[in-house]
Amino acid sequence: MAPVYDNGCFVISEAGEATTWAVHHNGRWGIVYECSGVQILSAWVTEQDLPLHVLAEALHGDEQ
Repeated sequence: MAPVYDNGCFVISEAGEATTWAVHHNGRWGIVYECSGVQILSAWVTEQDLPLHVLAEALHGDEQ
């Protein structure tokens, strides 16, 4: 069975020097908060914790 989501990094939000990323790797989701290119905080989360626009972008086979 093919994976539902592609591995990769997907922007949740950006404001000035701060970016919040969703990271999908081999079936696991994480969230990373960066400020000025420095990782400040990260955590593993469930799919339900992510905004729908991130999940839609990450869908396997989604044409960019």
